[in-house]
Amino acid sequence: MDDNAKISIADFGNILNAMSMKIVGMIAEVRALENLAKEYQDSIYDENVTKEDHTEISKEQLECISKLKDNIRDIEDLKVLIIKKLYPKGN
Repeated sequence: MDDNAKISIADFGNILNAMSMKIVGMIAEVRALENLAKEYQDSIYDENVTKEDHTEISKEQLECISKLKDNIRDIEDLKVLIIKKLYPKGN
């Protein structure tokens, strides 16, 4: 697919599908992050929870954030692709 070509309906559908999949992934990561935050909050005053447990929860939270950032970057790339297709050079 030439970056300077007009976008076809099929291409547009493929891009929308890719964006939808990224959004579904983001929703899953937000839910996981929310659960981890609740787990962390509930464990703060639990004497049975170790520093290692807190470190593990924090690590998992950071992994969720990293995945969210990746998905946001991918959606931004798709947005740029759409703009290039809608407004090809020379038009």
